[in-house]
Amino acid sequence: SNASVADVLIVMCKTNLDPEASPYGAFSMVIVPTDTPGVNIVRVNFDGADPPPQVIDAFRDVQAAEQDRDTEEKRAEAYANQKLAGARGQVAQLLQEAEGYRAQVVNEAKGEAARFESVYKEYALAPEVTRKRLYLETIERVLGDVDKIIIDQSIGGAGGQGVVPYLSLNELRRGNNR
Repeated sequence: SNASVADVLIVMCKTNLDPEASPYGAFSMVIVPTDTPGVNIVRVNFDGADPPPQVIDAFRDVQAAEQDRDTEEKRAEAYANQKLAGARGQVAQLLQEAEGYRAQVVNEAKGEAARFESVYKEYALAPEVTRKRLYLETIERVLGDVDKIIIDQSIGGAGGQGVVPYLSLNELRRGNNR
């Protein structure tokens, strides 16, 4: 027939017939098309549906496996949520650190640019003085931490050694701090 599942009702019912007269005992199964005139479903009762004793152990195993699956799914979801929250926190921290580093680099570059502009303005006003000052600042930075002996040929006359006694004021300051 062309009947689909929704077009048919399968009804198991308890009958008042003599159990020995019916092949199904006190129960009957009836297939009723839903468009049958005069058929009204008045009440549906679901009595206990325990599995047969032959398969009860397998039935319990299936139920236990379903519960285990649900437990493991919930545990996995909790783990995933925990890891996801931690990863989001790390991302936020890295973004904040990167933003801080970017701001630092930009500010340093702006400072260097401003310093260059001020030096250039000074250079434009007095090129020779600015050039000498830049040279002296560079020498001071390069030789600041180096032990020095200054030799000047003009000191000591024609046969002089030309050694200028050098007193490091920085060494004296360090000695006083000890």
